[in-house]
Amino acid sequence: MSSSPRRFATFVRDVRLDGDDADASDSPPTVNSETAKLLERLVEIDDACFPSDAGGVASARSWASSPRLRRATRLVAAYDVEVEPGLPSSAARSTRSHPEDPSRLAAFASYTASSMCFEITKVACDPSRRRRGHARRLVAAILNEARRRNAKRVALRVEIANRAAVALYESAGFVEDTSRKRAHEEYYGPGRHGTVYERLF
Repeated sequence: MSSSPRRFATFVRDVRLDGDDADASDSPPTVNSETAKLLERLVEIDDACFPSDAGGVASARSWASSPRLRRATRLVAAYDVEVEPGLPSSAARSTRSHPEDPSRLAAFASYTASSMCFEITKVACDPSRRRRGHARRLVAAILNEARRRNAKRVALRVEIANRAAVALYESAGFVEDTSRKRAHEEYYGPGRHGTVYERLF
């Protein structure tokens, strides 16, 4: 007797990393055990996607060591939760019975926000959980939050050679800001050029 194939529903959640930081200093970096586990999983995904970005302000390793960066960074996270056989995905999404276990974290996107502009600083997906629409959902969640807060612009920087990422952003309505292209030549290293994309409201 064959078993039913495993099915997953995806939950997208806003995540705060600064809930237990006591003050504005950078030391000591105080986090509770739940946040520490989440940071560990974020570092794991980040390292798998961006192995050469270990110290930038959009690096999960930097968030783990700096309360200041945790306060400045906002996250949306996609969690994969297994759906019981026979249960529609829509019903699974409405239940609160699934804890946000860091081991279920499939992808995350980080951003900063001001009254006028949001900047997406990173989109990262566990390589084993790609092609499930996680990045698209995360970008959409940030755009929705920008609209809710009446921001006029959402911007991001991307490596030109990363065609999958460029295609994703263009499909979400972002257009290249060619006026600043020269400023991002070799931004990602020798021969690796970046560019800025923006979505205006």
